[in-house]
Amino acid sequence: MDSLKMSSPQEAKLHFLDYWRIIRIRKTVILAVFLLVVITATVVTFILPETFVGTASVNVQRDGTDIQGFSANGIAGFGGIDPYFIQTEFEVMQSQVILGKVVDNPKLNLMEKWATKFHGGEPLSKPDTIDLLKHFIDLRPVRNTSLIEIRFFSDKADEAADLANALADAYREYRLSRSTEKMSSGVKVFIKQMEEKEKEWREAQTEVERLRGELKVSDPDPASTGPSPTFTSAEVSRLMSEVASLEGQAKQLETKLEILGGLNKNKLRGTIQTVIDQPDSVLNTLINDLDIAEQNLMGIAKTKTDEHPDYVSAEKVVKSYNLKIDERVDAIMTGLQTRLDSDKAFITNQITKLAQAQQRDRDEA
Repeated sequence: MDSLKMSSPQEAKLHFLDYWRIIRIRKTVILAVFLLVVITATVVTFILPETFVGTASVNVQRDGTDIQGFSANGIAGFGGIDPYFIQTEFEVMQSQVILGKVVDNPKLNLMEKWATKFHGGEPLSKPDTIDLLKHFIDLRPVRNTSLIEIRFFSDKADEAADLANALADAYREYRLSRSTEKMSSGVKVFIKQMEEKEKEWREAQTEVERLRGELKVSDPDPASTGPSPTFTSAEVSRLMSEVASLEGQAKQLETKLEILGGLNKNKLRGTIQTVIDQPDSVLNTLINDLDIAEQNLMGIAKTKTDEHPDYVSAEKVVKSYNLKIDERVDAIMTGLQTRLDSDKAFITNQITKLAQAQQRDRDEA
């Protein structure tokens, strides 16, 4: 055992010395090969044209819905994992549909540019341009994410970046249009089903009304011992109180309109703001502007005659404000009258409905 342990370091030492001896003997060949490789790599590096890479990342998610499904045992179900999803999207990105949109992009104008660059100036067809485009695409998944890295190679940095972004935009538009189409189809189906259900409901309602007429059923609650009143006593009291309150408000508004109708224009301007529920900001602004215009007119009148252009212009401004104020006051009066008429019509309608319901309840009883 001891002899074996002692021999191992000696063998290792001998092997290393052998290698070193060979290196010393062949050092000229080794140095020549090393220099040849370095020189060749340097020359090739300078000869090769520059190549730029444009990169864009796209977050790719599977098409889904915000409505959770349920399995047979009542537990919310989730979609399974598709191991071929990313590879499928790779093929979609390189399909004629997506790359065709990139070729048709007017900002890139690839068919013209590449005809000069790769085809000697002869026109390039769209399929040929798409085939060329595929050669410069490199799609890579970003590990442990749902991102896809789009890489484009070109001898121009701007062109590489534009192509990568154009492909990302074309793919995004394709996914959005597909999602929109699916949603539109689902909405159409939902509307159709809703219309069918609504039709069934109307037919059932018509049949119920027909049976009520034939069987003379006037009580909506057949389980009760007597006819059900249309309005309970509490509802009747509430409606009567509401009608009384509205009648009081209508009478008050009618009185205000009668008083305002007897005033002249100047008094009406100052009084109408105290009658309406909230002061009219437009009327206030017009009155303030009129005061300023009248003061301006008075100042001009002290130094200039009635025929002076400044006086005539200031007088026109005063007349214009007076006209606008009168129109605004008339509009407020018309609004008050319209509200009074509407309140009266609503009161009459409520009283009529209540009286009809009470008479119907008496007849059924």
